[in-house]
Amino acid sequence: MYRIIRVSPEKGEEIRKKAIAGKFLDTTRKIRKTQDESGTCLEIPVTEAAIGKIRDFPITDQENPEFSKKPSSLKEYIIDFLSEDKLANVPSGWQIVGDIIIVSIPETLEDKKIRVADTLLSMYPKCRSVVRDFGIEGQFRQPIRELLLGSGTETIHKEHGCFLSRT
Repeated sequence: MYRIIRVSPEKGEEIRKKAIAGKFLDTTRKIRKTQDESGTCLEIPVTEAAIGKIRDFPITDQENPEFSKKPSSLKEYIIDFLSEDKLANVPSGWQIVGDIIIVSIPETLEDKKIRVADTLLSMYPKCRSVVRDFGIEGQFRQPIRELLLGSGTETIHKEHGCFLSRT
């Protein structure tokens, strides 16, 4: 059974935050905007734990739920472009700072670094640049990085409600 709470769009963010705080938002399904006899409403997916916790809005069953697609791994995206031994060296993690992806690509993938960068940009369409990380060096611990794809390395990063400019 897939449960939802139907709310007006004006109450949507408030109820979504309550569902997150109460740990009963079902993150496997998408929040949908629908039309019913009373007008436009949002369907906020909730777990069974929501029963008894939300009294202001009725919990109903959802017909034809729309599930969120889990992001695929980088390896799954580029499996057709790499040999099996190179596929074992594909990075499994990276950082996103603002709209820039920072990734450590091993030397064994030097000839495929642009393919890896292009694939990461397709996985994260809101990002605009991919930077290769070589670590840090020197007395001031400066990062050594190479711009692989994109339009630059200056970005705005939000952290704890503060906007920080990063280069």
